[in-house]
Formats: sequence, structure tokens, C-alpha cells
Amino acid sequence: MRSTQVIVLEESLAALIDQLHKNDIVPCRANSRFAAELQRPTLLGAITVGEACTAQFPELSGVVPGVGRFDPCPWGLGPELRGSKQPHWTAPGNHPETFGHFG
Repeated sequence: MRSTQVIVLEESLAALIDQLHKNDIVPCRANSRFAAELQRPTLLGAITVGEACTAQFPELSGVVPGVGRFDPCPWGLGPELRGSKQPHWTAPGNHPETFGHFG
């Protein structure tokens, strides 16, 4: 198993995550702030974001909710990773390292 550095969340990130999960409807501004944080981390450590967006068990099969079963079905620590899944909910030409979270 890979060693993962744990970073303590700053209060502002904890507030952002709370806002994202408070309602079924996520405000567009909060969602875009979260996406921006994953692209250019300022509240999370770069190592933490890198691990979150890297396949943790790349050989496992699994299910992408609403899309189907895949073997393999790579997931990071929360984000779903495109990998070699076909069909996929992202654009057909997207890179295998494309990640997202639709929950």
C-alpha cells in the first residue's frame, strides 16, 4: 500500500466542503471553487491533491453510478478517473488522467 501524507484542512476549506455537502443543490460558485482547488491547490497540500486524483487500486473492477460496470474502474480518493473506460461521461477525446466528481 502506498504511503499518503495527511494534511490538516484549513478552516476555510472545511467551510467550503461543508457548503458543498449541506444541500442536494450545490451552488455553482462553491462547485467552481472546489474544482479550482483541485486544479491549483491553495488550501490542500499538492501531495494530497495528487493522491486524491491518482488511481489508488487501478486493477480493481467497479461501477460508475449511472454509467455502468468497468474492468478496470480506477478511482482516486473521491474523484472518479477516466482511465480507459468506454463509454465515459466525459468527452471521448479526454485524457485517461481526466478526473471528476459528479456526486
